[in-house]
Amino acid sequence: MLAYLLTTWLVERRAAVIYPTYEEILRQSDSPVSLRAIIAEETRHLADIEEQLNQRLGGDSSKVTQDLQSQEAKLYQEWLASMSQEHIPEPH
Repeated sequence: MLAYLLTTWLVERRAAVIYPTYEEILRQSDSPVSLRAIIAEETRHLADIEEQLNQRLGGDSSKVTQDLQSQEAKLYQEWLASMSQEHIPEPH
């Protein structure tokens, strides 16, 4: 159960960064599509997961989650860099 909570927490934290950025792009392009309802649901889910983590980890999950978030951020940047390298056309 703890692994699920921690994994879900990481996913929800990443979504909390990506979804609002995507929503802004949609808004600027006058798209009829909106992610506002999804963002609200993800925000509620993140709060629920954080509450469950605090209960499981004795009231203060910040040490564990900070360490995980730091590791995830590093891996995410590495992934972005590798994706950029793979999808940039070679100069002719």
